[in-house]
Parts: sequence; C-alpha cells; structure tokens
Amino acid sequence: MTMNQILITVFLIQQLLSRPLFVLHGFGETCADIKQLMDPHDSSYSCITNNEGTRSTGQLSRQAISVCESLKKIKDISKGFNVIAFGHGGLIARTILAECPVGQYMKRLVTFSTPNLGLSDYPSSADFGQFDKQKIFDKVKELDAAANSVRALYAPFAYRYTSVDENGKSSSSFLNRINLGNPITLVRYNNLELMVNFAMNNDPTVIPEDSATFGVTFRNGRITRFFPETEVYKRNQLGLKDMYEENRLINCSIIRKNRLKYALFMAQNILRAGLKSVRENGKIDEKALKNNGKMLKMLVVGAPNKIKCEGKMIQYSNAIRII
Repeated sequence: MTMNQILITVFLIQQLLSRPLFVLHGFGETCADIKQLMDPHDSSYSCITNNEGTRSTGQLSRQAISVCESLKKIKDISKGFNVIAFGHGGLIARTILAECPVGQYMKRLVTFSTPNLGLSDYPSSADFGQFDKQKIFDKVKELDAAANSVRALYAPFAYRYTSVDENGKSSSSFLNRINLGNPITLVRYNNLELMVNFAMNNDPTVIPEDSATFGVTFRNGRITRFFPETEVYKRNQLGLKDMYEENRLINCSIIRKNRLKYALFMAQNILRAGLKSVRENGKIDEKALKNNGKMLKMLVVGAPNKIKCEGKMIQYSNAIRII
C-alpha cells in the first residue's frame, strides 16, 4: 500500500466516523423508545422525533416536513449523513431523500420493519403486546370508513393500499410519490452509497411482510424469492435494480426477535464501512464493485436461523456464518 493510498484510506475513515447518524422512530413510538432500544451509552447518533407527543400518529407528510426542517438546521449537513429508521420512520426517511432539499446529502440508509411497498391491511390489535400501539391501530381501523379529511390525520392511511397495477401504480398517492419517483428522486437514489432493509420474521405490523424488503421473501430462515425475481427489480423502480447490481442494496430478515439488537450493531458497522465508489466518470469500477461486495458479505451475513440477507454478492447465504 502506497503512502497516498494510506492517506486516502485514513481520510475516508475519518470522514465516515465524523458523518452524522440520525435515527427516526416508527409509528406509535417516540425517541424515548429508541433510547431503550439503542445502547444507552452510545452518543454516536441523534434521534429526530417525527411528531413528539402524538406518537407519530399525525399526518405523514407533516411528519416528513418536521424532520426535514430539523435536518436543515444542522450545521455542515451538506457534508453527508446516514440514517437508521424504524417502521414508518423509514417512509419518512425516504420522503426526506426524495423531497427535502437536504435529502441529496443522505449517504446511507438502513430501515427496520418499514412497509416500503405499503400495507395491504392493518394489523390486528390482538397481534400486539404493546398497549399503546394496540389502541392506536384500533382507532385507525375504526376510522377506515371515515371521510378522507379525518383519515388524513392518521399516518397509516397514507401507506395503506387496496390495489396495485402492473406498472407498480398504487391506490395510495403517497406510495406512488415515494415508489415511482421522478428524475430528481432517481438521481438521489443513484447517489446513495448503500441501502439496507431489515424485515422481522412474522412481523404483525407489516402486511405483507415482504413489503419491508421490496418483495424479497424469507420463509423459515430461507430466501424463497430473490430480488431479481421481484417486480420492483424488473421495472427498475427508483433505480433499485442498478443499486442491487452495484452491491448498494441489501435486504435482510431477522429470524428471531431477540436478534434485533445484534442487527442494530450490524447496521452501525455497515454504516461505518469504508466502501468505495463503484462509478468513475460514468463507468463501473469492477474492482471496487468486487471489494465492496466482499466487505458487505462479511458484515451482513448472520448466524444460521437468526439473520438472513440477500444481495448481489450474498444471494445464496443460507449456510454462511457471521464474523
């Protein structure tokens, strides 16, 4: 390794370590819930509330605007930032990426149990062990037949759909905004260094479960539908096919709930990884592509029956063990 290469590597590591990490909580949660989930002694991240006091039940677009305004006030945000998002916090993060002026500076995004393709149904309150969420979803289901002006006040109505056509257009205008994109959105996804999506096995809050992984399906610890088999890949929605082929998109399933904290630790390692750009002057750098793939393979594959991941370099990871 030459001295120049060493200096460049040190610079990249310093840049990654100094890049802000923001955490967005999900529906029915607050930053206080995030603090219990994350390491209480970890000061490397900042939780940005979507709508404190109402447990994120309010209008989704207003929550996104609130987060956008918070990010715009942060000094040196233009140097880049990373995001970990839970539940519908991931939809807010993706709205920021696509529509907020500072969204262009988002570099890496990790989502947990985010209904990326929307909800085909609301979860049953019987599925919840948490009383707050049970009350909230009971209220949502009660209002399902209410006037649009009333329904708009509750976030889940924004990403609930009743139909999707062959082109991916949904009955939900919000889902169409974030999943079909426009030229600006495509540029921003193309600029993302990495996107990793985690689904929870038998997750009662995401119906269908593979909505969290853009159609990648995990069953009993095995991958039964790979990303290239999904409609999202075939349509190259949001340029996700390109991201996948460049080792910039990975989808995982947490097979056991007690592995969530391990997955969080894994996610933070992914966010710190010194990945190199695979594009140089519009061309693909095959060496960087291969090296990034090897690094990610080491970081994201989990112990058997606990965490499974699917990506360009790790499609057949059923027997792979972790570091």
